[in-house]
Amino acid sequence: MERNYLKNYKYIMYMTSLLISDGENKLSIEKNKCIKLELEFNQSEYGKVWKHIGDRLYYFACPRNLSDQDTLFLLSSEQLSFLKKIYNSLNGEKN
Repeated sequence: MERNYLKNYKYIMYMTSLLISDGENKLSIEKNKCIKLELEFNQSEYGKVWKHIGDRLYYFACPRNLSDQDTLFLLSSEQLSFLKKIYNSLNGEKN
């Protein structure tokens, strides 16, 4: 029974999404897409200025502790809009 629990736990952790919001709008990113978005974001003009965004994306995908697994991440409207543009371009969607 313990093995099934661990298997289910790993599956749930893999499928978890990070909900990024500015309080009105939102972007939901699957855990397995966070690293790709983080790498692209870090190379942008805001990668160093908004370093905490890249860090949050990385640590959600590769958590160090329980707080890194928190599924809600609040940003300003400007930050969310910029992140959405990158996310959409990576996924072939129009901005």
